[in-house]
Amino acid sequence: MEYSRLTVEETLAKLSASELGLSTQEIADRRSKYGFNQLASEEKRHPLLLFVDQFKSFIIYILLFAVVFSLAIGEYVDCLIILAILLANALIGFFQELSAARSLAALKKLTSVKTTVLRDNMWVTLDSQELVPGDIISLRTGDKVPADARLINEVRLALDESSLTGESLPVHKKNCRLESEVQLGEQVNMLFASTSVVAGRATAIVCTTGMDTEIGKITLLVKEAKEEMTPLQRKLDIFGRKLGFAIIAICLFILLASCTKEFLAQHSLSREMFISLAFVAISLAVAAVPTALPAVVTIALSIGVKRLLKRKALVRRLSSVETLGSCDVICTDKTGTLTQNEMTVRQAWTVDEEVTLAGVGYRPEPRLASYGDPLLFAAGTICNNASLRLEEDEWRIQGDPTEAALLVSAMKVGCNPDFTRLNEYPFDSERKCMSVLVKRDDRLVIYTKGAPDVILQKCTHMHRGGATISLGDNFRQRIMEQNDRYAAQALRVLAFAYRTIDNSEEFVEENLIFIGLQAMIDPPRAEVVDAVQKTYQTGIRVIMITGDYPETARAIGQEIGIRGNVFTGEELQRLDDSELCEALDKGTNIFARVVPEHKLRIVQALQDSGHIVAMTGDGVNDAPALKKANIGIAVGSGTEVAKEAADFVLLDDSFSNIVSAIEEGRGYL
Repeated sequence: MEYSRLTVEETLAKLSASELGLSTQEIADRRSKYGFNQLASEEKRHPLLLFVDQFKSFIIYILLFAVVFSLAIGEYVDCLIILAILLANALIGFFQELSAARSLAALKKLTSVKTTVLRDNMWVTLDSQELVPGDIISLRTGDKVPADARLINEVRLALDESSLTGESLPVHKKNCRLESEVQLGEQVNMLFASTSVVAGRATAIVCTTGMDTEIGKITLLVKEAKEEMTPLQRKLDIFGRKLGFAIIAICLFILLASCTKEFLAQHSLSREMFISLAFVAISLAVAAVPTALPAVVTIALSIGVKRLLKRKALVRRLSSVETLGSCDVICTDKTGTLTQNEMTVRQAWTVDEEVTLAGVGYRPEPRLASYGDPLLFAAGTICNNASLRLEEDEWRIQGDPTEAALLVSAMKVGCNPDFTRLNEYPFDSERKCMSVLVKRDDRLVIYTKGAPDVILQKCTHMHRGGATISLGDNFRQRIMEQNDRYAAQALRVLAFAYRTIDNSEEFVEENLIFIGLQAMIDPPRAEVVDAVQKTYQTGIRVIMITGDYPETARAIGQEIGIRGNVFTGEELQRLDDSELCEALDKGTNIFARVVPEHKLRIVQALQDSGHIVAMTGDGVNDAPALKKANIGIAVGSGTEVAKEAADFVLLDDSFSNIVSAIEEGRGYL
């Protein structure tokens, strides 16, 4: 059901619910119908079954036959030697892969949070698994959304949906009715389980719980995605079968030749003689089997595991070591893998000057040696609800990452204004701006920030050279041209304005004085450009798959060196499998505004074309594709879900470590 296309009243009616909350009897009835708000998890595999899996290989079957035959003919020493080798091989693989048995347990943890819910017209705090469709919930900054819900009301609400959609910027939500069906990232009136509130507060009505939520659908995708055999596993399996059939054919030929010779010489073939010749043929077969091959391969891969660990890559499947070297395509998420996942102001512009701020992320370094009028940065600090603090030599933020980036830019120029906030008009997605009334230097001042076109409409004057002058059409055009230049670089641009008022004036967003622009982006990691270039030199193709907007994806791709066409999830949806393969063959290397199902299709299309695919990711939305890919690589700061679905976990988020790991893996080809 598309609840985003219903009004609040229609949603309440559809769910037979009330804004006063559900009664005890209604909750009991819905619990029996919908069950608990939790995700289904796979039954844990017994360690014994995991141990048995180590023997699932054609060449191992031949060796097991050799053990039985050696025992049958009394060759106990040979029997014990082969058995010891097999057990050593199995134990090495077993202990290396033991942690992989917890494949989907982390998904269940995502709903294990406390939630404030309205029951019998009273607000109570419950475990989120107690929620049922129709419940009214309350959310504040820092809360995790416990189920998919339709907004009832909100105050400057912004959510981090990167783990679900891949969108790097906070998504501002509002209570409205959508006229058409849109993708998850554009459903501004819906809240989704596993996302978190970064700013504001809201009440919402729970629409779906458990496996019916969007994250529940991803759980099913993870379960349905079949793990592919690694190239090494396929090669060993093919080699084992060919070797086995060749040995059987040769031994049968020797048995047949020996029996024929004996028959021609004696004109008869006794039962005892046939058994004796059969034992000789089988003994030859056992002798021909490369007994130590599985152990040699396992030991070599175990050495590779230790060497990869030194390169910041933790191996979860032993056979995956060699696969890294075989891959010829890397499908990578943008947010958090290629980029910092930390908004950074790059440009500050006024009509007097433009400065470029160095550094990335939330560390307020390097400082700008000199800057003229700090009013632009003061406005960014004052009209702000985020906070920044230093913990164990790491800067952490509370609130909207965009606002945190403004605090950092002010700190880089040494701007730390003293003020007292008196009132606020919070950001609104319709107004596209935010204003605060503060007392500063015994004056009442309004500071406003928002979309440049909106701010300009509210301005009659501009700040230039320390003075206030009239804002004419030529300056308006110049400001918008500068905004367009920044937008073309996929920078997010905010405009700033102010006005001093007296005690008799009202707090209104009118007759403002334009100050300037600040342009920001989630920047690429410093080492990514060299790493991407290195992949091209080694014949590996890099494909970016992100939930961000096409313009942002294209700009980041150009900056780090990913060349090729850009496709959106909407365009991909219109293609059948053969058309998708054709688009990939023609050099489509950037996919934007995609959903988890699209990632799976891209990986499958590449595999169908004969490619060995490595998939990197960090979010819940990446888990199905991580499991489906020939090699899944989760970044260290990613969600537990991504790590559990992956074959490798990077101990830090550097894309360059993937390239280093591939270099190591190629030593096992």
